[in-house]
Amino acid sequence: MNYEDQDDEHRKAQKRKLALFSGTSAAALVMALVSLFSFIMNGRQTKDQYNSFLTKAKNQTDASVEERIKNYQEAMVIDPTKVDAYLELIDFLTSEDSGETDLTAAEDSIIRKMTIGVPSKDSRGYTEEINVMQRLERSNREGYKEVCQKIGEAYVYRYEKEDVRYILARDWFLVTKEDEEKYPIAKVYYNIGENQKKIDELKGRESIIEEAEVYASLLANLKLLYSNATPQKIRGEDVRLLVFGEIVRNIDYYVEQFLNRATPDELLTLLEQIKDDTNTIKSTTKYTTTIPQADALLKSIETAESRVGSAEKMRNTGGGVS
Repeated sequence: MNYEDQDDEHRKAQKRKLALFSGTSAAALVMALVSLFSFIMNGRQTKDQYNSFLTKAKNQTDASVEERIKNYQEAMVIDPTKVDAYLELIDFLTSEDSGETDLTAAEDSIIRKMTIGVPSKDSRGYTEEINVMQRLERSNREGYKEVCQKIGEAYVYRYEKEDVRYILARDWFLVTKEDEEKYPIAKVYYNIGENQKKIDELKGRESIIEEAEVYASLLANLKLLYSNATPQKIRGEDVRLLVFGEIVRNIDYYVEQFLNRATPDELLTLLEQIKDDTNTIKSTTKYTTTIPQADALLKSIETAESRVGSAEKMRNTGGGVS
């Protein structure tokens, strides 16, 4: 065989390789395009399903509370990385649509399911538990923090058992307390939760020094909470009134303990400041629903002021306050 024949054979071999490569590349390209199309369609289908469950949860007002909660949970399972279903579920649980505006013990268990496992049926019909909050945290850290803050605030403002509100909220604020730029009051809420957890631990124990320290710390944190409850840091008049209400409630509840380390004037001054702010909100609000909320708070302030006066009077006469 001469060199020309060898060149021809080489060229033919190269053409066969090129044809094979071209065919393989084309097939790979087709498969890639099919995969991309499938990915896009699956994503669109997931989005459509997610939005469908959210729409049903929000708009089917004739559905049962349980059914609407289930729709929110189904949306979470379909896409645990999106925050809408979590945030809207918390709003629903603390609205009149759920039966009452307080967050109940039964609703607390619904929230906890998000961290333990939301029940969902797989393609075979078997029920599995999906830890949706864990998946949210892994894929969307900022969204996870937003949801934790929302849940913490729901416990602080709405949980039906007032004596454990901050204790239950504490773990949620643990996630956001260091982000003071975005969540400026989270650390204060967390610290109040720490105070109340310590108070709970001290029940039945004779520890005068520890008690004095924890109540002094709690009062300091309540003052700090008030100083942070500005329109710049808290959006919404209704939320500011809820914050004021928590401060007043704590003063009323712990008045005797606070007076072991604080003067009556110190407590009354704080209550007077809250009263002034509440009257300002009442006189300037554009929302009719805010006025009864402000009126209820003003009555609570009057009760707390009376408690401070009675407690101090009984202390001076050697008695106690009921």
